[in-house]
Amino acid sequence: MGSLDDYISQATDLLNKDDIEAAIQMYQEALKLDPDDPIALTGLGAAFDEAGELESAVDCYKKALKVDSDDVIAHSGLGVAYEKQGNTDLTLREFRSAFLLDEETADRKSVV
Repeated sequence: MGSLDDYISQATDLLNKDDIEAAIQMYQEALKLDPDDPIALTGLGAAFDEAGELESAVDCYKKALKVDSDDVIAHSGLGVAYEKQGNTDLTLREFRSAFLLDEETADRKSVV
């Protein structure tokens, strides 16, 4: 059995190679080790999105945001999934959240 980071790394590589089903399985293995890992949840959301399983993608992104409400990638991914579902209001809400969070991060980094 690998570590959480190993599973996430392998899943990300598979997703980048468009081996979507294998990526989904690998993210699910990672989540067996830590069901609340926001990186694995966000990655699984992206994989489900690529597979066209938008409801599952939305669920994963929402779970990731319950763990880390400041996750710019999860907000962006959720916005994309909502856009594909045709939900303009929720799309704009998530993209706005991602933008504002990203802007806050940039502001904090420029102060340091």
